[in-house]
Amino acid sequence: MPAAPRRMLLYIAALPVFAGSGLDARGFDPDAYLNFKQATETAISPDGAQVAFTVAVYDPASDLQQSQLWVVSARGGSPRLIGNGESAQWCAHIGLVSLRRQGDKLQLQVSDGSSQPRPLLPGVVNVGSFACDPTSGRLAIVGTESASEPPNKLLLADLAAGTVRKLVDGVAADAEWSPSGTAIAASIDDDIELMGLDGKRMPLVKRPGRDLAPHWSPNGMQIAFATQDGEAAGPIALSTVAAAGGEPRPVGRSFTAWLRGQPPRWVQWIDDGRLAFTGLSRMRTHLYRVDLKRPAVVKDLTPGDPVYSGCSRSNRGKAYACVQSSWLSPPEIVLRSFANKSEKQLTRLNPGLDLGGDEIIREVQWQSADGTDITGLLALPAHSIGPLPLVVLNVGSHGTYDHSFTTRVSADDSWFPAINHHLLTAQGYAVLMPNPRGSWGFGEAFQNKVTGDPAVGPFADIQSGVDSLIKEGIADPKRLAIIATGTYDAYRSVYGLTQTSRYRAAVLTVPVVDLVHVYALAGGAVSARYLGGSPLAEPAKFDPINPIRHASAIKTPTLIFKVSAPPFEAQADLLAAALRENKVPVEVKPASERFSEPSRVSETRDAIVATLKWLRTYLQADRTLDRH
Repeated sequence: MPAAPRRMLLYIAALPVFAGSGLDARGFDPDAYLNFKQATETAISPDGAQVAFTVAVYDPASDLQQSQLWVVSARGGSPRLIGNGESAQWCAHIGLVSLRRQGDKLQLQVSDGSSQPRPLLPGVVNVGSFACDPTSGRLAIVGTESASEPPNKLLLADLAAGTVRKLVDGVAADAEWSPSGTAIAASIDDDIELMGLDGKRMPLVKRPGRDLAPHWSPNGMQIAFATQDGEAAGPIALSTVAAAGGEPRPVGRSFTAWLRGQPPRWVQWIDDGRLAFTGLSRMRTHLYRVDLKRPAVVKDLTPGDPVYSGCSRSNRGKAYACVQSSWLSPPEIVLRSFANKSEKQLTRLNPGLDLGGDEIIREVQWQSADGTDITGLLALPAHSIGPLPLVVLNVGSHGTYDHSFTTRVSADDSWFPAINHHLLTAQGYAVLMPNPRGSWGFGEAFQNKVTGDPAVGPFADIQSGVDSLIKEGIADPKRLAIIATGTYDAYRSVYGLTQTSRYRAAVLTVPVVDLVHVYALAGGAVSARYLGGSPLAEPAKFDPINPIRHASAIKTPTLIFKVSAPPFEAQADLLAAALRENKVPVEVKPASERFSEPSRVSETRDAIVATLKWLRTYLQADRTLDRH
């Protein structure tokens, strides 16, 4: 098994420090989590002189999680906070445009990069995304001027004229201006179209499946985009197409695992013949470059253990900025160059957080019951003695644990769960983070293994990992717990609890107990493709993997976080009722609809405290650590 990675040697005395982080070297506890600053994305200015970046923080004053907008010079120095905001872009002739959250809506705002942002186009009440005209003060906005409509209309805003008008009908996403400012490419009803400023539409890629996220080449001759290659369902890959029309050309099909399940996190043209993108491969999200003259050849620009996300590129130079982290090094903003391998760290967001003396983390491998090779992460308290109480953390099948500080790559992207391995190892637990079949980054065949087998195979993968740690003397078989915080992983865990009583404690959010009920009422939260059919049409077919049919077998004391969203609210009640019927200890805690991304400080603290108390009660963890 690979050794634990070397800690990044990036911290130098001259780095700017964020004041008042509230973190110290005592390890990761609830206060450390709530004071943690999570860098999420960057926006480098066109001339490469400044980098705007966003940081997710918990704000005690408002009791809410906020996204702060900061700016730092590319030469270094102290970053400056300019206000709250997200999805920032430097727009020619306008300034630093970003989105500010107002309740459940996102609205436009603008700053000069040094002062507090002010409202921009207040009549556009909800914005999904926006794009800047490189030639003038115009914006293409995917949003709405009506509070009752979803933010998916393509609007054209001319700031000089003070006008906003709808450009086309249809469900829009991912608009981007041509370099000349004469046309806009966008995904309209999941097809790629070009729009003139007069609203005239030219279909560019029209076929089944999703085609989205268009990006113009610098000369305006080509467009790169994400695609399902004309299939109604399946993985998303990368292609290019001539802006004048024609057949799409696949790009880098020998390396497509990075695009599993969602649009590319970041794709950018380096020049007219080369593309750069961030991609996931075997738990590492790196930056890659592909030469379109040789599209099968992909070069890793960032080899090593650190991982990268939230990147942006300077229009006039070879510089780009990214969020960088590793297992024990929190996310920081770094400046890199396409011209060479230079890298410069611009921030030190959590200067007091040092986990090197408290935690060990490494990759682990094992074989599942059917011989499938499985990989995961194992986190241990440093200097631990003997078999430890083990907590198994679950991520949804559409995701993976990775080499980042949050160890989380999924549909939630940079989300940092409140119940995480840093918190648990600080309490003396060993933590297994398995990547069962269906996880991203291990090839298409591995991901597709979960299709039609959402429970039996994946849970066997997890069980085999636990068995291997018990055999190695790492885990105490009498002190095992399982935690799941999302729909797919919570369903898989509830199913597992009907099959085994080996776990002494469970913590679940969004539990799925009745597949028929959830499939019928959850609006696509679980898909027929994933399940291998429709539980509504063929309920008997799903009886073997429908937990409600076997709920009488559950014997594990379970803490349930009950989200205030139908039908999952009813699912939590159903599971609690079954456990009470079984005379099994159960506690139900209320949680908001957005518990999967906890937004309130008080709610998050309560969830952490309740979870740790539940684990202590049933695992009786006595933190026996050798400090000698």
